[in-house]
Amino acid sequence: MSKDNNQRLSKYFSLLAFLTAFITTIALMLGDQYGRVNLLYLQLIFVFVPLVSLGLTLYCSFFKSQFNLSQLFLQLPFWPSDWLDDTAELKNSILRKPWLFYQSQKLALALSLGALAAFFCTLLLSDVSFVWRSTLLSADSVFPLLQFISLPWFFIEAAQPLMEQVQSSQDSRLVVATGLSNSDVWWRYVLLAQLYYVLLPRTMLFTIAKIQLSRARIACNDISTETNNDLQEVDGNDQLQQLQHQLLDLSQSALLSWSVLPDVLQSQLMDKYGQAKSCHLIGAAATVGDIQSALGDPFDKVVIVASWEPPMGELEDFMRASKGTLLVLDWESDQFQKVNPLHLDEWRRFCFAIKNWQLQQLEELI
Repeated sequence: MSKDNNQRLSKYFSLLAFLTAFITTIALMLGDQYGRVNLLYLQLIFVFVPLVSLGLTLYCSFFKSQFNLSQLFLQLPFWPSDWLDDTAELKNSILRKPWLFYQSQKLALALSLGALAAFFCTLLLSDVSFVWRSTLLSADSVFPLLQFISLPWFFIEAAQPLMEQVQSSQDSRLVVATGLSNSDVWWRYVLLAQLYYVLLPRTMLFTIAKIQLSRARIACNDISTETNNDLQEVDGNDQLQQLQHQLLDLSQSALLSWSVLPDVLQSQLMDKYGQAKSCHLIGAAATVGDIQSALGDPFDKVVIVASWEPPMGELEDFMRASKGTLLVLDWESDQFQKVNPLHLDEWRRFCFAIKNWQLQQLEELI
């Protein structure tokens, strides 16, 4: 994945999370026309949502699930396409899981910091009274829950709820709220809830994620070094796959797209060489089902690759599990271009070691 795009995505992920939490918390902290803020809503955003998110993170990590917060952010429609194209390269990379896990922890921390920033800005700039109101709940039922939430900081008396404070903070048509000056305990309560339920556990997970990502990058660099050494060794021996010159007949073939041709160019290709029996996607955007479907196709396989792209290990794995023709093409916009000889030689070296595949280019398309 491009380092610049990686950093941009990481930065804007965090900024979007911070602003989302900031705006949401400001909306809650504005309260009603008398400046009264519903304490139960704050418990929802500062305690229960972070706890559910943390539990989901631990569950997914334990059961090796692919779901995480960063994947949800990637589904938003306003990210530039070239950034998302780079993230597609992570799909079959050992960096994918640690990168997404690392970004998820950054997002969670950014959400918490955004909520806390809005919380303190509101306290500084306005006169806030913390109340709670509920049709079904009474002070006797709310107090044990608030006590349970505050267990992690039981040793800080100034942030512990008292029954009198819970009763005096109740706001309803039947109870006249008195002694609201005692409600100053609630801002300490909310702050410590964020500290113990978000900042501390997420900071620990962030540290673990950063270590995992660093180790994955080292492993990825080692693999790249070994691959480059192998290529250099092959270069020294000048082992190049011979080009196939017989007429291409797609009418008896399955067309597999490792690099996706524009629709107009694929139509030109099939108009000249026949309509393929079937078409499959096997590149970075392909699913496991797409790959298995392509491998199980009974027709001769013709794989389209873009000449300027470097050969990938995932493509080699696919080719070693099948046989067919590798079709090296170059194009720009809706026009085919002449394949650069240096690019072609790189693909010839790549294909030389895979004996059950032939290599072909189509100069007559230009």
